[in-house]
Amino acid sequence: DAPTAFAACVLLPLSLLPSLDMLKYTSFLGVGGLVYTAVFMAMRAGAYSGDAPTALLGAVPAHLRPSMAAAPAGGALATLATPKVFVLVSVLATAFTAHYSAPRMFAELAPPAGEASGKAVAKVPRFCLVTGLGFGLSALLCAAVLSVGFGTFGGACSGLILNNYASTDPLAQLSRLAVGASIVCTYPIAFTGLRDGVFSLAAPDKASDPKLRLALTLGLISFITLCGILLTDLGIVAAVSGAVLASAVVYILPSIMWARVLAARVRAGTRGTKELYACRAVQVLGVIFGLVGVKVTLGG
Repeated sequence: DAPTAFAACVLLPLSLLPSLDMLKYTSFLGVGGLVYTAVFMAMRAGAYSGDAPTALLGAVPAHLRPSMAAAPAGGALATLATPKVFVLVSVLATAFTAHYSAPRMFAELAPPAGEASGKAVAKVPRFCLVTGLGFGLSALLCAAVLSVGFGTFGGACSGLILNNYASTDPLAQLSRLAVGASIVCTYPIAFTGLRDGVFSLAAPDKASDPKLRLALTLGLISFITLCGILLTDLGIVAAVSGAVLASAVVYILPSIMWARVLAARVRAGTRGTKELYACRAVQVLGVIFGLVGVKVTLGG
């Protein structure tokens, strides 16, 4: 069928690329697609607002048309006090779950001009700059799409916001193609982190074996493709994966690792305990976000 053919003809070749350096141009294409989507949503806000009937709004299924509930009595703070805010936190976490790619990206990052290629310390400032710019752009795009999407459709927002736009809207069709291209162009980056993680846990000494690498790639892509066919509600997928996986990767695991470093420094008398307690608090916060996010998502 179409998903299997797409996985075999597009995702598999991209996932077998030997280096992430070959993806730098396609990654820019993916970012461009997301920027276009944010601009498109802002341009179309008036046509789908529901203030006046339009042909585009009329082509949207009734359950996906704007649904604006009255603001709660307590305003924004009352909204943030509802349990569903944990679903939002879980979904947002997925936008910043790129930690698994950090080692590979750092290893392949070119050092500054004039520095030896094997000198890792020289690459730290450039790596921090790239990381800061990447996360900053992700935050801006998330804020733009979230604000415009919810401001346009309110409570009728679909798990995939582009579903709220008419199938007859040419700009929406182009946006769907752009988002699809973005996913395809950035998929190998996430997949490489998954495959490297499996190798490091199961067979770290065989990561360079081409036959084993091919077999693992085929197995993982087959499993992911099957999940993609069976799971159709992207909102639930994003919320649950964000609550469980992203909470672990963003909040829990980094703070555990840094807490171990801080604990050693505290014992040596070179660091105070305040930062260590802050790390412990982040761990607890991550567990709370994960548990409540899953319960509210599946319970709602």
